[in-house]
Parts: sequence; C-alpha cells; structure tokens
Amino acid sequence: MGSMQEFLRFFGHGFCHQIPARSLEAGGVVFSACARDTGIYLGFFFALVVAFIIYARVKGKPTELPPALYVVVLVLLVLPMAFDGVTSYLGLRPTTNMIRYLTGFLAGVAVGSVVVPLLFALRKDAVPGQRIFARPSMVAPHLALTFALGAVFFVTYPYLGLVAPLVPVGAFLTITVCVNLILLTLSRRFAPRHTAAHWLFLLALCLILALVEIALFGAIRDMVVQVLLNGHEFSEFLS
Repeated sequence: MGSMQEFLRFFGHGFCHQIPARSLEAGGVVFSACARDTGIYLGFFFALVVAFIIYARVKGKPTELPPALYVVVLVLLVLPMAFDGVTSYLGLRPTTNMIRYLTGFLAGVAVGSVVVPLLFALRKDAVPGQRIFARPSMVAPHLALTFALGAVFFVTYPYLGLVAPLVPVGAFLTITVCVNLILLTLSRRFAPRHTAAHWLFLLALCLILALVEIALFGAIRDMVVQVLLNGHEFSEFLS
C-alpha cells in the first residue's frame, strides 16, 4: 500500500494540503487530494462528460458561454463552497468531509460547464456565436445527470477499493490535459488540424505537460516548505 499511497500523493502534493483527516479513504489508502478538491475534480469532470454526451448528436457545437440566467445559476453553485471554506477555517462552524465534497462538487460543475464551450470551439463542427445550454431542455438533464454521477460516486466509493482513489486522479489528469489543450491551441503552430494523428499528438503533448506541471508544483511546494516554513508542512498550520 505504501507505493500506492506515494503514487496518489504525487498527483495532489502541489495542489492540496493533503490532510488525511480532511480526505476520503478507500482500499486502505487516502485519496490524492482532500474531500473538497476531490469534489471539485469530479464535478468538473462529470460536467464535461455529460455535456459531451448531451451534445453528441447535435450538429454544430456551441462555442459561447451559456445565457446570462444560467451563468447566474453557475455562480450560485460556487457560493456554498466559499461559505463552507471560509466559515470552517475561521472556526465559526464545524464541517465534514461530506459537506466538503458536496460543496466542492457544486463548484466543479460550475467551472466545468464554462469550460465545455472552449473545448467545443476546437472542433471542426464548431459554430461561432452559438451559446451552450441555450435551451432549458438541455440544462435540466445536464445538471441532473452530473449531480447523479457525483452522488453515486460518494455513496459507492467506500466499496470500490483501490479503484476509488484512482477516479479523481483520472479526473484531475483529464482536467489538466483539457486546460493545456485550450492554452496550447491558442498558438497557430498547435491549432487543431482535425486529423486523428494530429489530435493524438496534441493529447499526448498535453498529457506530458500535465505530468511535468504536477511534478513542478510538487517540487515548488517542497521548496516553500523547506525555505519559508522551516520544514513544517502546510497541514500543520491548517489542522
């Protein structure tokens, strides 16, 4: 289990405090990130997956942000996490890993829903000027299915063994690859050519960049701990 724990630790070391008491656990190992970050990753990931499923048969993928009313809804989804995080860190109220996960999940759904049209814009069948989730008939199933997936994972993760902590790792890698892909394709040199070979090249390059970034942020954390915190981990100040 030690090697598995170190493997998981690598993916969250540069991005999360990784306090065991604030993290989910399954199969005898602690997740790579805290319950709140796990929720964010899965909310983001499931929002992407469900949106791509809903728009799979739609000819001409939307590339613009949702209508203003839905944007307001997405902003409201972030507020519970902000409230929970601020009030619990200030000691005004207690919180639990379930609350951390659920509020983080809501925030992840909000961010993921905004990123979807940026990914659609890279497709050959993208339609400039068309808003995503412009029809209420698409908003309801998107939110319902995304929330259902998040709830199913939280209920079943204790029974999934070592598979459970690998799910948010996969989600985190997917998110990082997607963000790298959006940024990378801003350059004309890496603009999508809409061939299978070129897409595989872009995805492989983005995955390599993601692993380098994860390792780099982990190294930066270690340096900060040694130089600025005299070897004391962030968790000692937060626990």
